This record gives sequence, C-alpha cells and structure tokens, in this order.
Amino acid sequence: PRPQPRGRPPPRRSSRGQLVPYGYKYRHGPSVTERVLKASKDFAGVASETLGKTASKASKQTVEAMLKVQRQAKERTSSDFEKLLLRATSPDDAPVATPDMQQLFAAVRRFPRSSSRLSVNPWEKTLHKLWNKVLEKDWRTTTKGIDILHRISRDARPKDAKKFAEHIKSMRKARYARSAKKKILKHRYFDVRSALATVDDQGAPYLPFIKSYYHYVMTRMRLFTGRFNELKAINDADKASLDAEKVSELLKNARMVTELGLKLGCIVPPKRSVMEDPDAMKITPVPCFVVCDCTHLVADDLLEIWKQVSMFLKQVLMEDSEFQLTNEEAIALLEWWTTTRPRLELWRRQYKRSLASIKIRVKEEDLEQWLDQDTVNELLEQQIQRKAAASETCAPEAEEEKAEVAPPPKPKAKAKGTRSAVVGKKRPKEEEEEEEEEEDDDDDDDEEEDEDEDEDF
Repeated sequence: PRPQPRGRPPPRRSSRGQLVPYGYKYRHGPSVTERVLKASKDFAGVASETLGKTASKASKQTVEAMLKVQRQAKERTSSDFEKLLLRATSPDDAPVATPDMQQLFAAVRRFPRSSSRLSVNPWEKTLHKLWNKVLEKDWRTTTKGIDILHRISRDARPKDAKKFAEHIKSMRKARYARSAKKKILKHRYFDVRSALATVDDQGAPYLPFIKSYYHYVMTRMRLFTGRFNELKAINDADKASLDAEKVSELLKNARMVTELGLKLGCIVPPKRSVMEDPDAMKITPVPCFVVCDCTHLVADDLLEIWKQVSMFLKQVLMEDSEFQLTNEEAIALLEWWTTTRPRLELWRRQYKRSLASIKIRVKEEDLEQWLDQDTVNELLEQQIQRKAAASETCAPEAEEEKAEVAPPPKPKAKAKGTRSAVVGKKRPKEEEEEEEEEEDDDDDDDEEEDEDEDEDF
C-alpha cells in the first residue's frame, strides 16, 4: 500500500472494505477544547466577581475597624462625660445600658440652673453632643441617640426634663453650633430630615421606624415629663380645684401622644419566604436589641397613658365628682376610648412578637382592668341622652329669645316726589299748585327767621 502523507488521518474503511468519508458522523455539541475554554472563562469571571465582592467587603470591614479604633481612641482621650456618651451610643446591637443612663442623670443633676454667666451652656452642650451622635451614619447610633432623649424625658427629674425641652426648642432656631468654635451649622439642630439623610444604606430599612420614633419622642418631651406626672396629678388632686381648660388640654395631649405611639410600627421577624430571598432581606428590617429597647419604652408609655385616662374617666363620670366634663368632651373621650382599645391590643400583640424574637417575654396586661367596655358603653349612652335632653329644653327657650329679639315689621315706604305711587296715573294740577304754594310759604318763613337772628346778633 502507498504510504499516506503526513498530517492526514488514515482512510477509514467499512466492514466491506469500502472507503468511508472521515466526517460522515457529525459532532453533537462543542468539542472538549471548546468546553475547556468556556469553563476557564466562566471560572475567571466568577473568580473576578468573587474577588471584587471580597475586596469591597474587606474594604468595608477595614473602614469599620478604623472607625471603631478611632472611636476607642477618642473614648480614652476624651472627658468622662464624652466617654459616657460614646459608650452609650456605640454602633453595635447592644441597647443603651442602664448604668450609663444613671451616670448621665447624676451628671445632669450637677448642672447649674442659670447659665447666663457661663461661656458654655452645659444643657446645650449635652444636646449638641447627642445631636452629633444622631447624625452619624450608623443607624444604630442614630437610634440610640434618640433613645437617650426618650430616657431623659421619662427617667430624669421633671425639672431637668423641662430644662432640656426648653433648650431643644431654642436650639431648633439656631444657625450656629452650640460649641466653642461657633461654626455655621451644616444640619439644623433636631431636624429629622437631616438625621435620616445621613444614615447609610444598611440602615435604609429602619428609616420609617426612626422617623416615627423621633416624632414620638420630641412630642413627648414637649408635652409631658417623667411617667406622665401631669396626668397623675389630676387624678390625685381634689376635683373641685381642677381647672377645666387645663384638664381638657392635658387629655388632648394624652390622646395626641397615644396616636403617635400607635403609629410606631413594631418590627417583627420576617417570613420564611422573605428570609430565603437575599434581595428582599436587603430592604426588610430585622428586630434586634436596639429596636426592641425603643419599642419597650413606647409600650410602657402607652400603657401608663391608658391607665391614667381610664382612671380619670372612672372618677369623673361614674362617681359623684365635683368636677364635671361637658357633654361634648365626655362623649369625645368615651368614643376615643372605645375605638383606641382594639388598636392598642393589636399593637401590643405585634410588640410581643417583636420582643419574642430576642427571647424576651412580655407580661400580659388587661386593658379593661381600670375601666371595662360595658361600663364605657353605659356611660356613653347616658351622655348622649343628657345631650339630647339638654338640646330639647334649650330649643323652645331659644325660639322665645329669637321672637323677643326679632325687630318689629317695617312700615310701608311712602311714595316720594311729585309723581303718584300708582304707575301710569298723573296727579291733578290743583294738588301740584297747592304743594308749590306751601313750599313758597316755608321759604318766606325761613327768611323771616334769618332776619330775626341777624337783629338779635
């Protein structure tokens, strides 16, 4: 046989000895070389993507570590009061510690009441430092700063809480920083938009919670002190000495604070389907100790308001009290109580779910232990009947007064001028001549009177 040239495959023969074309069987899919090349490219893409994610994660961890080291170094070189605030607002999942707040209250007790002679106001300096913590990028530090303000309003001495509230009101109008350098403010004091704008992307799911909590705390600091001592005062005081306008204003403020507290959405654990979706978890808030601590404080406030308002209604409406509410105020309060009770029960169920996620059990509270729904319904019917009876008795009296005050009927207007009142008819000439003569006589009399006056003068 003739030798085959190099570089060509040997001819293939069938079982019968006939030559068969080399490519009579077509390949299915890529060859081994192509598959190896594709696999290498895919591996290179995955490796670069993983390397990029690892690098970004490493850079974030490096930045966080640097900030943590910087914060620790600042704690070591700062004063004791600054160390206290840095420790209480540390960017971690731990809540604000009770010993730190006790040290803060002890320091506040030593603040001078009048600061006109001082170069730096300690009340404003403390609020300046707290506001700087609220403006940090980590959402946990922002929430803890608001949490400290909440604890000041409810756990500090009432006169200290009022002092802080007064300075917050004045600092909102400031344009320069309350510090030694007196710089122009980049962000206005206690502006919630500035606080929300400085939070990083990791805290984006918690922005609605922070906004609602901020509004609640600011309103509470402005209207109440301590554990709602103003409401306790009207319950313990002699009802004969109460001022009706002051009581109405306090009850209105209590309802306002309750509505803001119920608007605070309790963060509960997400569903399993959401937890399995990484994209959904990026925009879903998850309960932690920081959030649950704030929710727990709000729950205590709402329960205390509910207790004080229920006791006041029971004392004033059920018993023979010397202080009486008007029918309109009593009906409005009873209707508010009836509509708010199921909403508060639902909110407390969500609150229990939120705290159960961090292994904390909440004590069951009966919202009708101070005033039950049946009694409220009876009182509401009584007030409605009294209002209807009062309106019936006042109706005839009001009609009589209107009849007495009504002006007498006006006489018909006489026709003026020389024309007749009846349209289309003319007056006779004799009447016109008589009127002209009378007018001439009147003119002569006026002239004679004027001459007599001149003579007398």
